[in-house]
Amino acid sequence: FSILSKSKIPDDAVECLGALILIVIESGVSLQNFPQLSKLHQLYFTLPLKNHKAELVFSKTLSKVIREKNKTDWTLAKRDIQYIFSSQSPNLQTLKVYFMKNLPLLAKKLATEQVEMELLMVIQDHFIKSESPVKIWTYSSLPKVIKELHPTTRERYADVFVELVTDNSKDWRLRMQAVESIVELSRLFSRRTRLMKVIPLYLALMKDDCSIIRKNASQNFWKLFEEVSENEEAKIFMRGALIGFSRYPKFTYRIS
Repeated sequence: FSILSKSKIPDDAVECLGALILIVIESGVSLQNFPQLSKLHQLYFTLPLKNHKAELVFSKTLSKVIREKNKTDWTLAKRDIQYIFSSQSPNLQTLKVYFMKNLPLLAKKLATEQVEMELLMVIQDHFIKSESPVKIWTYSSLPKVIKELHPTTRERYADVFVELVTDNSKDWRLRMQAVESIVELSRLFSRRTRLMKVIPLYLALMKDDCSIIRKNASQNFWKLFEEVSENEEAKIFMRGALIGFSRYPKFTYRIS
């Protein structure tokens, strides 16, 4: 405590504190049983972490803390998000990815209203507009976050998934993530939204300029077809698209 109360804190002290907290959390012991450690932990999240390794410890600690708690204090979580986006570290991207990986679990532990009114706003304002690797993890995690919303509320977010692909059309890794998420996406929305937005996005990916994306998209055809099997209109639409692909002038599309 005496070291951490100083105006200039050695980077080694910050890193050692983070490592200590990680050891305690990974052991399965609740910090609440150790008031001194709990106080150190709260103090740790307020420290200016200039050391690169210390920042990585910070992000891993955040991950463990989210997993440990039955309920997450959204006020503290927002503070941690603000730290991440105010950081000027070269490891800022790594911090964002660590946080993005844990967003589904964070969403499960928040009230539905907090997910809708606050967490999703943070995602849209920061993560979706972030660097390519962060956007990819956003596309991977976002369906699991949206799942926590009421079905009627989810409908508003269908366009987010479509726009992420269309606005980043040159990022083949993001398009690949869209292919891998398409079946999960189809389960989130109503029959009409599947037909009007999810299926057209998928069929566009089946005609992608990148061969690996076309190949993976075509392998998901029957999985998606099964998901819409109760919707005759969607089945007719997909069968028509399949026939259209078989007659397409480009042989690469016919292969798919």
